[in-house]
Amino acid sequence: MNEIKKVRTILFDLDGTLIDSFQAFCSIANEICKELGFPLVKQEHLLSVVNDGKSFFDFCFSNHSSDKEKNITLFKQKREEMWEDLFHKNVKIFPKTFSLLKELKKSGYKIGIVTSSGNEVLHLKKISPLLQYVDTVVTRDHVTLKKPNPEGILLALKNLNSSKEETLFVGDTPLDIQAGKRAEVTTVGVLSGTSSYETLEREEADFILETTSDLPFLLKIDNQNAILATHILQGRYTKGLNKATDFLSQNAVRNEIERLTQQQPYPGTLNLSLITSSLLKLESFFKSTPSIQLSFNGKYCHATLYPVMIHAHSMKQQAYILRPELKEYDPLKIEIISPLHLQQTLNLRFYDSIYITPIQ
Repeated sequence: MNEIKKVRTILFDLDGTLIDSFQAFCSIANEICKELGFPLVKQEHLLSVVNDGKSFFDFCFSNHSSDKEKNITLFKQKREEMWEDLFHKNVKIFPKTFSLLKELKKSGYKIGIVTSSGNEVLHLKKISPLLQYVDTVVTRDHVTLKKPNPEGILLALKNLNSSKEETLFVGDTPLDIQAGKRAEVTTVGVLSGTSSYETLEREEADFILETTSDLPFLLKIDNQNAILATHILQGRYTKGLNKATDFLSQNAVRNEIERLTQQQPYPGTLNLSLITSSLLKLESFFKSTPSIQLSFNGKYCHATLYPVMIHAHSMKQQAYILRPELKEYDPLKIEIISPLHLQQTLNLRFYDSIYITPIQ
């Protein structure tokens, strides 16, 4: 993404992102198995189907069974009879989904859905009202290859006449993040579905949110900076080692920081653990951000200050990243200083998400 642009298009996965359907999926699978006298499928196996694209029928029926194809046919026939009632009974629309889509539409974003579900889901009473806010829908019936192949996302972009550089793809599984990356759009993982924070981080999602209802805050940061994905870092508030507290308690250090920034630093730092995707763009972030050098005569290590804006809980506060020149310095951690006690000012709890943008 060489050209800096604002987000104009937002594509959503459906299951686990806009709707809570995993329990519906489990109920459908095992009610049909029960009806046909087949063994019930364990939930962890169904998670592998959703998250990893594993074959449901491989878990349900032995590959070595001579009746496997016959059983698959019976299962599909019974599914046609039972799935709609069971799905409608067990599926839920996530809270604030309607208000989110309405807000995004009102704000002028192009909105699409790219799902591995079939067309039939869109006509259900609980789901169809969502479509009034959606400009295009791509289901498995519109493509040859499902996620993680990017075909569905690319088709949605074509339908909307949208560019990859201006697009977010929001999803809850590794398959969603993989598809988004192959389509070269900015990926946003959400924890409302079947994947953990660690799972989405391993996939190097550009951002990770608790739910889609956190998306407007991220978009607000983008609108203020017009640099989404390129120069917005995300981390989680974590405990530090208190080494910076000792460093900042030294008069020589505090006086030098005050001389250079015109601000007396609070005697302690805010410690962040960056997500993997932010680590990968950290050096680019530093190169594009003005810096202030802290130099001392041998007693203390040299360090660099980077002026930044910290965003959390719909609040923001000007601060500085403090980067000591130490070989043993943990590259996964970011330390932030400010005249204020940032943890109290931003009402932070451990593992809260924090966003960092440069101040030019």
